[in-house]
Amino acid sequence: MLFGGKGTNRWLLTLSFIVLTTAGCTLMGNRSIQGQIIFEEYFRTGETGNWLTESDSQGQSLVANEAMVIELDQPGTVQYVTLQEPAFGDFVLDVDITQTEGSLNSSFGILFRMQGDAAFYRFSITGNGLYILEKRIGEDGWERLSEDWPESTLLLRGLNQTNQLRVEAIGPQLSFYINDQPLTSIVDSSYAGGRIALAAGTFNQGGLRVAFDNVVVTHP
Repeated sequence: MLFGGKGTNRWLLTLSFIVLTTAGCTLMGNRSIQGQIIFEEYFRTGETGNWLTESDSQGQSLVANEAMVIELDQPGTVQYVTLQEPAFGDFVLDVDITQTEGSLNSSFGILFRMQGDAAFYRFSITGNGLYILEKRIGEDGWERLSEDWPESTLLLRGLNQTNQLRVEAIGPQLSFYINDQPLTSIVDSSYAGGRIALAAGTFNQGGLRVAFDNVVVTHP
């Protein structure tokens, strides 16, 4: 299972943010961002800043081609890149994700309201059109907040296809969007706030490469 038994050395931490004081509508890719921007990151090749990256026999993370890239060479491996601060309570998070190499059965997405390495929500997709919503609850493991990897026609499938994920977290109300279209909403009050992260993982096959870009967090 992803996130199981890999140890804390796999968890990557990142810090880079800009606080803006203006509100309104910002264009990002082919969609608009509403509200006051409280964090944004578009990545500059070769500039890691306060991002803590890692490279070993299992994989690496790096900023390349104007994106944060996670590469995983081995099967059954996961990495996530965490924004150390600020933490967020109520927020809207947008990110563009593109799988460029590897099995379409691999997963990649967003972790949010992180209390630590073993307490957070997860919204992930696969390159072949599946998604998962779940909650990490410490040593007890996982609680599914959706069916077990249901299919969504909202997802663009295949390599080099960019999918835009959005999470709206307002109190216990958690809403999820794919490519600007509503996916589902749930109510869960376990975690009221915390950090955000970008995550990728392999199942039975390595060779995964995923690029994350246009990370924007706004007030709801």
